[in-house]
Amino acid sequence: MQYPRAETDKHADLPGVIVIAVGGEDQPAAPGAERQPPLMHHKRDAEQGCHVAGAEHLSDKASIRQVFMPDVLPATLVALFVACSSCCILGAVGSWMPYHLSTEKHWSTQEYSAFYVCWGIVGFFGLWLAGWLADRIGRRVGFIAMLIQGAIA
Repeated sequence: MQYPRAETDKHADLPGVIVIAVGGEDQPAAPGAERQPPLMHHKRDAEQGCHVAGAEHLSDKASIRQVFMPDVLPATLVALFVACSSCCILGAVGSWMPYHLSTEKHWSTQEYSAFYVCWGIVGFFGLWLAGWLADRIGRRVGFIAMLIQGAIA
């Protein structure tokens, strides 16, 4: 049975564009608006005797509610998008790719097993390089550099 070929590269850069667009700058959204400090800063200020409105109910532990606060919510949504995209990619590579390589490309089990080993090794070093670049030249520039590298490869 012959399956129609999908245009896989047509929207390949879309997730990267969405992350860059949604991630935005780490600045307040409106001119003149100030970012609220995290809850732990409020708690520390309250312990030092500074009065902070609403800090009376803070506990000793960080709460999961902190990731849904208005100043952190955009980063939380970007992280959620990246995590969901990673799960989809892993599912496609782990389940669909062996079938595709064996039926369409006529690869043997040894050939696509070697491909998966190489894919894992290259992926490890790619993640290492991305982290190193982010530390060296900054997150945003490093991310864009890795997107360009992925587009070229």
